Amino acid sequence: MTTQIIEAGPDEQDAILLDRVAAWAAAGPVSFLRANKPTWRIEVTRHEPPLAEDALDAVADTRLVLSLLPGDRPRREIVLRAMRRATDALGLGRDERLRLHHEGFAWAVALGRWDDAGRRALDAKLASQREGIEALLAAPCDPASEARWARLSAGPGDPIAAARRAIGHHANRLGVFAEAEAILHYFLFRLDSDGARA
Repeated sequence: MTTQIIEAGPDEQDAILLDRVAAWAAAGPVSFLRANKPTWRIEVTRHEPPLAEDALDAVADTRLVLSLLPGDRPRREIVLRAMRRATDALGLGRDERLRLHHEGFAWAVALGRWDDAGRRALDAKLASQREGIEALLAAPCDPASEARWARLSAGPGDPIAAARRAIGHHANRLGVFAEAEAILHYFLFRLDSDGARA
């Protein structure tokens, strides 16, 4: 296993992924993650067979994301549906989903990024978009995404941790970063708290 660092700002990354990284992925098992500290970069890992379970997941998700990047579907919508499909695949019950989604946004509250006014604004946004979000969650994803999430397995250990890792890496690969991902967790936390199950 070898990792290559490609220094690239956020506006350059998709073009590099679709050009260089997609070509590498076509030739062998590759995964990537985006990073912004200490500088913006793409960390590309070339895996040697036989692949461990976590490497299989990373390679499969990378392949899926590379197929989604050229599309015009809003990436936050893709991540929102991925969150729901991942929890379904892992068989998380309502209480487990609530814990998962709470952990997904609690850091923003703890760091003072969201105060009471900020959360009220998110609640208002959710209320105005609720019908559309519920319809989105009920609709199937593209076939490649559905197949990817159906194969997700927690393996040994905490299924909530497995869900957080899978969702977080998928969002990162799509370029949906921490605060945007936290907002999506908040929306699903509120929907599940209200008993909605799209």
